[in-house]
Amino acid sequence: MAPPEHLLIGLSIGNIYYSIQTFINKKYFPALFILLCCCLLSIIPDIDSFFCNYTSTDILTGHRG
Repeated sequence: MAPPEHLLIGLSIGNIYYSIQTFINKKYFPALFILLCCCLLSIIPDIDSFFCNYTSTDILTGHRG
């Protein structure tokens, strides 16, 4: 998956988490905090693409290996 796809999945998971905590009437974290954390954590698998190693075929260091 590409970074935008990871980001979309992170937003979806954050939205589901916030919806569940709203449904049970217990607000542990604000919505913006949840969405930011989920987005940042969902980008971690694609961190190598930001360092120009996106198409490497090396199994240990490449993203698509």
